[in-house]
Amino acid sequence: MSFLNSVFRSLVDLLLLPFLTLPAWVSLVPISLVFGIVALLVWKHASNQSALQQTKDRIAACFYEIRLFNDDLRAILRAQLNLIRHNAKYLVLNLVPFFVIFVPTLPLIAQLQFHYGYEGLEPGRTTTLTVQLADGEEEAAAGADRPVLELRAPDGVEVQSAGVWIPSLGQMAWRIAGAEPGHYDLELSLAGEVVTKSLFVQGEREVIARRSPIRQQPDFLGQLLYPAEPPIGSSSRIRSIEIDYPTTDVHLFGLGLQWMIWFVILSIAFALLLRKRFDVTF
Repeated sequence: MSFLNSVFRSLVDLLLLPFLTLPAWVSLVPISLVFGIVALLVWKHASNQSALQQTKDRIAACFYEIRLFNDDLRAILRAQLNLIRHNAKYLVLNLVPFFVIFVPTLPLIAQLQFHYGYEGLEPGRTTTLTVQLADGEEEAAAGADRPVLELRAPDGVEVQSAGVWIPSLGQMAWRIAGAEPGHYDLELSLAGEVVTKSLFVQGEREVIARRSPIRQQPDFLGQLLYPAEPPIGSSSRIRSIEIDYPTTDVHLFGLGLQWMIWFVILSIAFALLLRKRFDVTF
C-alpha cells in the first residue's frame, strides 16, 4: 500500500504541476472532464449496455401502464411490483461498472483531498502540532514523568509554546506558526529516534500544493485515508503526528463548495453531456 501511495503521489504532483499558481477550479475542471470520459468508457465496456437499455425501457413501460390504467387497481399494483423488480435489476446492472471505476479511483481521490481540501498556513497564523505516542510507550509514559520528546523546527517556522503533555491521552502538543512561505520538515525526537513531519506555509497567492494533516504508522485504513506522506515506521515509539490545517472550499461560478462536491457535479455533468457521443447508456 505504501508503494502504491508513493506512485500515486508522484502522478498527482506531476498532473497538477502546470496548475500550481492558478485557482483550484482551473485544474479541477479538466480533471473532472477526464474522469467523466473515463467513467463513460468504463460503463460502455464493463456493463451490459443492451440489458441496461432494455431495463430502462421496461421501467418506462411500467410508468405508462400506471398512467393508462389508473382506474384498474390490479393493473396498477402489477405495474408497481414490476417497477420495483426492474429498478432492482437496473441497480444490479450498474454495480459492476461502479465498482470497476470506484476501487482504483479511491486512492486518487484521497491524494486530491490533500491538494484541494486544506489551506496552507499563512505566515503568522498559528496551529497545533500533536504527537500521539504508540500504545506501549503511551502506557509507560502515563505512569511516569513527562517523556523527553523534543520538537525542532527549521528557520521559517516558529514554535510558540513549550510542549503540553497530556498523560491520559499519551499526547504532547505544541503551538506553531509559519514565519515564511515554503515547504518545511519538522523533526520530533524521542529517545534518540527522529521522525519528521511536513509543513506547508503558503504565501499571499493561493497555490495548489500537497498539505498533509497527519503522518502515522502503517495500517491499511490509515494508508488509504492519509496517503500524503510515507508512513512512520511500525516499530516507532511515535504512532502519529498531526497538524491542524484549516479546511477550504473551491470557488466556482461564485459558489464555494467542498472540492469533492464540485468534482462529482462536474464529472456527472460532463458524462451526461458526452454520453451520446460515446454511445453509452446508464
